[in-house]
Formats: sequence, structure tokens, C-alpha cells
Amino acid sequence: MPPRPRARPAVDLGELSAYEREREARIAANAARLASLQVKEAAAALAPPPKAPRAAAKRGVKRERVDPGPRRESARLQGVQADGRYVEDELRGGKLILTAGPGGGRGASPPAERERHPAGDVAFASTNEGDDAAYLAALRAARGGASTAGGLLGRLFGRGGGSAASPSPPLLSRLAGATLAEADVAKVTRDGIVHLAFHPTAPKLLLAAGAKSGRISLFDVNASTGAPTDDAGVLEFAGVHNQYISGLKWVAATGVLMTCSYDGSVRALDPEAAAFRPALLDSGAEFSAFDAADDGSVAVVGDKDGDALVIDPRTPGAAPSSVVALADRKINTLHLTPGPSPVSVAASFSNGDVRVFDLRALRAAAPAAAGKAAKLATPTLAGGHTHSAQAAYWCPDGSRRLLTTSRDNTLGVWEEGAGGSLSLAASCPHDNDTGRWIIPFRAVWAPAGDGVLCGGMRRTVDVFKATGGRPVAALRDDAMTAIASRLAAHPTAGVLAAATASGRVNVWRH
Repeated sequence: MPPRPRARPAVDLGELSAYEREREARIAANAARLASLQVKEAAAALAPPPKAPRAAAKRGVKRERVDPGPRRESARLQGVQADGRYVEDELRGGKLILTAGPGGGRGASPPAERERHPAGDVAFASTNEGDDAAYLAALRAARGGASTAGGLLGRLFGRGGGSAASPSPPLLSRLAGATLAEADVAKVTRDGIVHLAFHPTAPKLLLAAGAKSGRISLFDVNASTGAPTDDAGVLEFAGVHNQYISGLKWVAATGVLMTCSYDGSVRALDPEAAAFRPALLDSGAEFSAFDAADDGSVAVVGDKDGDALVIDPRTPGAAPSSVVALADRKINTLHLTPGPSPVSVAASFSNGDVRVFDLRALRAAAPAAAGKAAKLATPTLAGGHTHSAQAAYWCPDGSRRLLTTSRDNTLGVWEEGAGGSLSLAASCPHDNDTGRWIIPFRAVWAPAGDGVLCGGMRRTVDVFKATGGRPVAALRDDAMTAIASRLAAHPTAGVLAAATASGRVNVWRH
């Protein structure tokens, strides 16, 4: 608020010169004239009302109070004598090798290793003390319906085999008119959300979210909230993973939630066992990408060194059936072709490359000989961007189109070109320069395949046609108080979830 003007002190005209008396008279006359015109009152009436401060979402998990602990001081300030050791090397996974101290050999007194991931099952026990039993019952019911409703995958993907009518995916025009209600904003985890996925077959609107810290959350969007500060509908789980969530997928055929993390673990939420069970554990790996087939027959895991592992989720804990080098750089995303029995996997890389591989060839690849580097797999299609490709996703309509998001400030739609190349069919200009503090954007397809959705730098959800060009709409509401970096569209409900780095989910509905 600007400072209020001070009242002008009274002036003794007898002490002023003729010029100063004339000046004071003009000031008084001007003030009287302004008062008669009511200029100040008119200006106040035209001024816009002050904006109320934006309130953060009241629904969801509460802010975690962190004890800062004792003040930290260096060993020098504490009067501790240096022992002459220093870090000589840092191994994969964060293990340190120290130089010799005055009285020891190389690596004397190594630091204690931090557990990379839990070794066994992690109990289904929420940290915010939600209604775990009710959630388990709902997940078991959804899983039973998915596994016994003969022909479910056929109905989901338009391949016949079931008598129930399959809802049509919502058109882009429907999503472009979505609105956001304050009750549909919830804080589902305590730090930035990096993955989102709606349960595709559950009768309720159920959303899973993965966070930078490794936390996993479940959000029953339509749950009754009760009091304004109630966290009804949200369960948060800590300790399932210890690092950044790099993949998250509901397996449509079984209703199982699979999650992957940089901590070298892949897990499956088993409602019958009430636990997150290990599907793959590797203490030396840093998994950066993940996807699983909709029929649960296969999953692929990528790491920061460019290797891909093929696993069978139906045999938890089994060794990968194959390990293949896709590139010599970090894999950002892996995506299997939608529907049962996928045949191809699309990969995006940190140098901008986008490649498509034959899944059957990856599964049959022979391991590298001892002491030799793995031979790079040959892609069936290749293309890409001039800057990092943050994501590459197949279109859900089965048309074999790929949607990419790149640091070159474009969203690309690619088709198969001549000579094993990916041909750019459409391009959408978009500011993807999120910098250091904002989670990078990853555009997603509209469920009908007729459009593209991406978070915007002005706290919007930008809507594009699949034919490219500028946005045709931008979803905006003051209730969404931060940039939404990650999105998930429900396949049939006409609902869009937009997640932010504050751990909040904004659910837009038509």
C-alpha cells in the first residue's frame, strides 16, 4: 500500500514575500477547485477492487514441520583436527572412496552407506493416517472387475470381445471447456509431483501421483471432504521408494499400480497382500524411465546410462529377461504401444533423440560378453530435436503417431517417414524453458487423439489441435496458484489432472 500523503502545515502569510503569498493563494484555489470537482472520489470509484490473496488448497495432506536440528558448524570451527583424507572418487549410487588418512589405508573409515531402497515388501500404511482399509477394498473391487470382466482390454481399446458398451474418449473441444472448482484442488504430497495416472477401469475417479522425494499418493477425487481442512480422499505413502519417481502406471488388465524410482527399484501395489511388492531391485542402478503393457505381460525400465531392461511383471523379483543398450546417454521416457501385446517401444533421450525399437528384438537380445560394452540396439525409426527430448508418447487411438516435448520450445507430432525415419507431421510452438526450479513440461495426448495438452508458464493448461500451430485455448483459474508441469487425462471421464511442484493436483472437469 502506498504511503498516505502528509497534511500540509499551516502557513503564516505575514512572514512571506509577495511572490510566496501569491503562490499560496494559487495552491488554495486549485485545491478548492479539485474539491468541487470531486476528482479524488471519482478516481477511487474507478479503481479496481484490491485482489484477495490466493488461498492454498485446504484439502489434502498437511504441511510437514521439519525440525532444523542443532546449528551446523564445520570441523574447523569445532576445533577438530583434520585427518588428511578427502574424497578420491564417487561411485555409482553415491558411494564415496576416501584417500588414506595419517594412519590408515585407502578407504579407511568409509562413510556408512544409505539404504538405496527397501529390500522387501512395504506395507500399505499411509503416513497421513487416512482410511487405508476403505482404499484397499476399493482397489480389490477394481482389480477383480478388471481381471474377470472377459474382454475388458478389447472394450477399452476397441478390439471387441465384450458385451458392455465402451465409453467414447472425450473430444478435445470438451476438454477445452473444462473448469476448475476450489474443492477439486488438493495437496496430495509434500513435494513436487513428477508423475500422474488415472485408474483406467475403477468405477471411481482414482488418481495416483509420484513425487520427487519418492513418495506415492492416491487421491479419490470425488471423496467427501467434510471439514474444509479435511484430507479425506488422499493417502500418502513414504518409504515405498527413497528417490525420485521415474515411472508410474496402472496396469489395466489387473488393476495393479506399478512404480519405478531412481533408487533402483520397481514395485507393484498388490491390494490382496496390502503391500507394495518388489518387481525388480538393483542396488547399483539409477532407473530414469519406465512403462508397462496394458495387459501386464511385459515392462521396460531405462536408466541414466542408456540401458533398457525388459522384465515380466507377473514374476516379481525375477531377473530381467534382457538388458539392451539403447543409447550412451540418459533415457528420459519409455512408452510401449497402447493396448494388449505391445510391439514397439518409443524412447526419448537427453540429447534430443527420439527412437522407436521393436520390442520383440529387445526381448530376444543376447547379453554382452564379459568385459565388453553392449552393442547398441538398432532402432526401427529415428528422429528428434536439437535440444533435450523430455518425453515421447504414443497416441492412444492406435494411429502410431508420437508426441514429443523438447527444450527447443516445440511440441512435435511425428509419423513414420521414409527410410526408417520419423517425419515431423505437426509442430506446436511452446515455451518449454522451465529453467532450474520448475519441473520440465511433458505434453500429453487428449484421450481421443485429436489434440495435445501441456502446462503453461502463466499457470495455464495450453490446448492445441493435433494438426499443430498455436494454442486454441488456455485453461486458467486463480485456484491454480502455480505452474502445472505434469498432466494426466482420464481416458473416458472428460477430466484432466494438472500437478505442480508444490505437491498440489488441480482437477479440471467438463
